[in-house]
Amino acid sequence: MSRPVAVPSRLCTSLTCDPVAAATAARRAQRLGAPPAIGSVRLLTNRVGLGSRVVQRSRGYRRQVTTGSLDEGFDGNFEGAFKRVLERRQGLERFQAEMEKEDEDIDMVRSALLIAMHRNTELDIEHYAARVESMAEELEAFLPPPDERYPLRMIAAVSKYLYEEMKFQGNKEDYYDPDNSCLDKVLDQRVGIPISISLVYMELAKRVGFPMIGVNMPLHFMIRPLNGEVEVLVDPFDNGKVLFVEDAEQLLGDHYGQDAKLKIDRSFFQDNNIHPRTFFTRMLTNLKQIYFNAKDYENALLITEYQQAASPNEEVANFNRRDRGILLYLMQRYREATEELELYLQMSPEAPDGERVRMIISSMAMPKEGDTFFTGGEEAADKDKDNEKKDDTSGDDK
Repeated sequence: MSRPVAVPSRLCTSLTCDPVAAATAARRAQRLGAPPAIGSVRLLTNRVGLGSRVVQRSRGYRRQVTTGSLDEGFDGNFEGAFKRVLERRQGLERFQAEMEKEDEDIDMVRSALLIAMHRNTELDIEHYAARVESMAEELEAFLPPPDERYPLRMIAAVSKYLYEEMKFQGNKEDYYDPDNSCLDKVLDQRVGIPISISLVYMELAKRVGFPMIGVNMPLHFMIRPLNGEVEVLVDPFDNGKVLFVEDAEQLLGDHYGQDAKLKIDRSFFQDNNIHPRTFFTRMLTNLKQIYFNAKDYENALLITEYQQAASPNEEVANFNRRDRGILLYLMQRYREATEELELYLQMSPEAPDGERVRMIISSMAMPKEGDTFFTGGEEAADKDKDNEKKDDTSGDDK
């Protein structure tokens, strides 16, 4: 017996590895005397509005990392550090401004490049935007005559240019490389993940008069022609493979191992609106997941700020608020974590993970002996500096 499967119009943006469970495990480990998931962390300086420099210890190495804003290896030069903070946030601030526009006015290419600035503060937005325009001009030579530009022929032409001429391909070898979600790197290296290659495909097709729209498939992101002449999907990750709805149903059934054949609700073909905030929410969720799994909580936290700007509704924004609170907790920035998680519960009092979130909040209200996370002032900072000097005289960690 077949059962319908709706292609979701809304996105699940919280971390799929269950960040609440990760935070609960970290809290349990600390209670039992084990180091937290991110290593043994001590506060070294006051936050002074810029962020906290910490030393992270783990087996075999010792490195300085930044929670909040300061770059690695902060050398005491607050003027230089503040400049680096501003540089790193300029992409975020410009992205926030872009997301305040009406849907039809949002520049998808520039918005994606602004996200990529979180990894490259010197990224030349106009250079890469011009490259997309140049590619569209080259694509014109591959198009069929104007009176023969039917959907399937246009799809074939775009795919031939993108995959045969330009050699773009899905990065199956290193799928979870953050560069796969950064448009500048995708254009340079000509590899990416489904959503980033879909963006390139859609933007080229739009520029030659063949608009396409994203489809939030459960397996991975796909696209389709904006006009309703044919009900087909295109998989940019698989060299522009064209799938009919029945093909997609078969893929879903194979993936989920269902005995009964799955049926896709075709109503999504009736939605011809571009949803840029939903698109970027999914792209940013990929990045947040990658950084979270790699325990790169600083970058994951920065991505949550991008996500807040792109949130298509308050429900998504609140899930992101919870993830931000969990990340702050794992970074041992307890005051901020408490504020975020309490607001999450206030906005979602019946949240299914509410009890576990309340347990985490309670644990942060009871600092343990030796914790310095709630201690401010020069005295605490000086004490940490003295301890750091002692550490430095003991030789390198082995």
